[in-house]
Order: sequence, then C-alpha cells, then structure tokens
Amino acid sequence: MTTVHLVLQGLYSDRCVVHIASTAQLAKQYVDTHGGEAVDVESWTLDDPESYFEELTYLHIAMELVSGQHRFYDCKHTEKHVHYKWTVVDKVLHMVLWARTKQHAIKIANEKRASILDSMITTGQVVKDEHHSEDLTG
Repeated sequence: MTTVHLVLQGLYSDRCVVHIASTAQLAKQYVDTHGGEAVDVESWTLDDPESYFEELTYLHIAMELVSGQHRFYDCKHTEKHVHYKWTVVDKVLHMVLWARTKQHAIKIANEKRASILDSMITTGQVVKDEHHSEDLTG
C-alpha cells in the first residue's frame, strides 16, 4: 500500500488540499517553500479502508449554539462506517462523529453549528429540537 502526504490549507469549509507529495520530506519542503496561513500536512494510506479508522476516534461533543462552549462525553463505538449524527436539544448541538483529535471534532461541530445558526438567521427561525443522521459515504 502507498502512503501519500496531503498539504492542506484553510479552516472549516475553506479547507482544501493544495499539494500531494509522495514523501513527508517533500510535503514539508512544499510547506517551507509556499507557506501560507493554516497549513497542515496529513499522511494517508491509499487502498486501505482500515487505515482510515486507525487514525480516528468516535467522539460525542456537545456545543452550545449561541456561545460555542463545548464539552465531550465518553462514547463507545466499534462499528466502522463514515457516519455521524447530530441533535439539537435545549439549544445545545450534540454530535457523535469520527475525528482525528478533539480539536478536529470541535472544528466539525463548530462548522455544523455555524450552518444551523446561518439557516436560522436566513429563515428567521428560533432554535428548536432536531434529530438528524447523515451518511457521508456518498
């Protein structure tokens, strides 16, 4: 199996791949040469579906819609699928999701929070309890 090294730039929905390298050294060389803000390098093994989950942890994060304050809860999960669920209860967004780190989970939840708030502002809605499950496999 082959490992590729992705150079990523940006935050949240603006995050994108700007370069793919065959070695970590070449990826670092690209970052050193081109730089920029919010640059990160991730390594991924191609054609190995299990490697996707080796680097991820299933987490439950609760984030207040208005303030963005958050907390984590223990979450046991062994089934391997690309799937996440989110619920809004008492103006708190609850998400269970796969993430590389807690910081990564915060970014995912905060983007969903921003989307919910934007939708509320656009439509003039008030916060209501909702339950959703989204399959990200395509």
